[in-house]
Amino acid sequence: RMINIKPDANDHLSDADLANIRHYVVASDHWETSKVSDMDTELIRKIIRMIAFQAALDQAGQEQLQEVMITRVKKFANKIAEFHSLCPLDKSQILSHNIPMVVLLSTSSMFPTNMLWTTQLTPILGAGGGGQAQHKAADSQCDRTGQSADDLPTVFQLKNF
Repeated sequence: RMINIKPDANDHLSDADLANIRHYVVASDHWETSKVSDMDTELIRKIIRMIAFQAALDQAGQEQLQEVMITRVKKFANKIAEFHSLCPLDKSQILSHNIPMVVLLSTSSMFPTNMLWTTQLTPILGAGGGGQAQHKAADSQCDRTGQSADDLPTVFQLKNF
């Protein structure tokens, strides 16, 4: 899939810069329609319950989701050539210390309270996965997917990270 990332505001980027950005976007799996293939079925059910019934994501679910996200970021890092040019100590530092902090940062920016849950969950579930969650919630006859996040429970308690 060709990614057009050179609007007029980015005229200062060279073709090499644009090629690097395209490579990073593709490596990130950003365009994956469904991102639930690496998620445990029980975690997906918990997320659906969270949306449909205003249930809190329990400690085990928070830990599972955090692990899924950390695994995804590590997979992305391993697709980047520059990562492989680092010494083993630096790679270890990035994988074991930096990535969990990046996951925390990205998670906190993923959930602005003025955004609908189906939109917020797209980075985690994928566009297709978010739609599936919406359909499951609607089937439960307790559909709250049209609500914004400030109407629903917080996904993560930051003290757990």
